[in-house]
Amino acid sequence: MLEYIMRRVLLLIPVLFGVSIVIFLSIRMVPGDPAEALAGEFAEQEYVEEIRRIYGLDQPLHTQYVMYMRRALQGDLGKSILSDLPVLDEVLTRFTNTLVLAFWASLLATILGLVAGVFSATNPYSKFDYASMTGALLGISMPSFWLGLLLMAFFSVYLGWLPAGGKGTAAHLIMPVLTLGLTGAGIIARMTRNTLLEIINSDYVTTARSKGLENWKVNYVHALKNAVLPVITVVGLQSGYLLGGSVITESVFAWPGLGRYIVDAIKLRDYAAVQGSLLFFALTFAFVNVVVDLLYAVFNPRVRYGGGN
Repeated sequence: MLEYIMRRVLLLIPVLFGVSIVIFLSIRMVPGDPAEALAGEFAEQEYVEEIRRIYGLDQPLHTQYVMYMRRALQGDLGKSILSDLPVLDEVLTRFTNTLVLAFWASLLATILGLVAGVFSATNPYSKFDYASMTGALLGISMPSFWLGLLLMAFFSVYLGWLPAGGKGTAAHLIMPVLTLGLTGAGIIARMTRNTLLEIINSDYVTTARSKGLENWKVNYVHALKNAVLPVITVVGLQSGYLLGGSVITESVFAWPGLGRYIVDAIKLRDYAAVQGSLLFFALTFAFVNVVVDLLYAVFNPRVRYGGGN
């Protein structure tokens, strides 16, 4: 297991290297000049050139990339044009808020998705099955920004129960968590239902049932245990996607997280802030994938890592 963990960690190096190149080049393909944005609309050309020199924007792309990665490996992601503070400090501060939002959304999505999926699979073609799968389809289909605006209009404008945006109390979390969590719950519910239903109808489960085992024991012990692995993959991927999906949700609800920080940085063409934030997201997503792979070994000991026979 230790060998496998080391191998997976080492594989993150080329992955993050490739991601860093894509992020670096894609940002610089965006129209506009960050030096002009920072200097102001009516700034003199000499001042613009000075800003370009200070931030290294007058160097060739490959030189800018090497300089950036050299500093990044030392924990220096540059200084934000937006706040004139170190990007790493800005990212860590805002990522805490994003992590809180993604954690509760992931928890909501996992609980709702598993409960709906398991009960639908064990009661196929029932009223609950049709209702839950219809709700799951709606959750998957609705864009997060549209769902967020609907929740805001209903709970904040019409009923006046919840604050429309910002951060301060637990009430500020409810609508952003619902917006992110309902989409993830729909995907997890459909995957759980399909996987568990397929296993319930398999030969070995039918054999276990024919031997006189109680129906609940067959469904929730034997079948559910074997349906866990594909569901773990979906839950892990959804956790990563929720971090990325928070970009839109945080903007809708004015949540002071990393996603909203990226949006503001893009508006000002703050290269350092956007690059550092996206790299942090990529690292987090890669870490989630490693955790998912390790959970495979926990739930299924037959899965061998490290070249065992």
